[in-house]
Amino acid sequence: MFREMGFAATSVEAITADVGVTRGALYKHFDGKEGLFLALASESGTAQLMHWARGESTAVSDDDHLEALIALVADVDLGLALAALEFIVFARTRPDLLAQTAELQEQADEKALTLLRQTCESLGVTPALPLEDLLPLIVAIANGLHLRKALDPALDTTRLFRLGVAALLNPSVPTVAAVAPAARTKPTRSAR
Repeated sequence: MFREMGFAATSVEAITADVGVTRGALYKHFDGKEGLFLALASESGTAQLMHWARGESTAVSDDDHLEALIALVADVDLGLALAALEFIVFARTRPDLLAQTAELQEQADEKALTLLRQTCESLGVTPALPLEDLLPLIVAIANGLHLRKALDPALDTTRLFRLGVAALLNPSVPTVAAVAPAARTKPTRSAR
């Protein structure tokens, strides 16, 4: 439901009706919809990191290593990504939720930093920035592209993420030159 409706518009009543559990059962296992969302976001983040790790471990070429990282945007569930951004805005009003969200992000960042280090080593690149600074930039680019994709579904976010990551890792990574600019057309408004 969070994917389709977003965090704020998804009510506890709608969740319990959809899943077929009582409100009490939801609160027994999760601290309301906030706890449920944190659990879902954590599970989704873990799955994305595992996907990256699998791609990194089976990569045989530079493009394979880069594509394993690019999959973080290419294979994302846009609805859940947007709900996560909405949740972060909501969590700013609740210090307890903000702390839990920050803790989950810190845990994910530790794993992602290890994978980013492996990717850079596999590519034989030394980025101009420390990896601890590079990782939040990569995440910010991904999140910004998710927002843009919501506004413009035709936007090729995978291509843009590939360009941004390759440029951040090292301008000499071959994929930067190999990605042609996308042909874009402006949406037209229908006449009334």
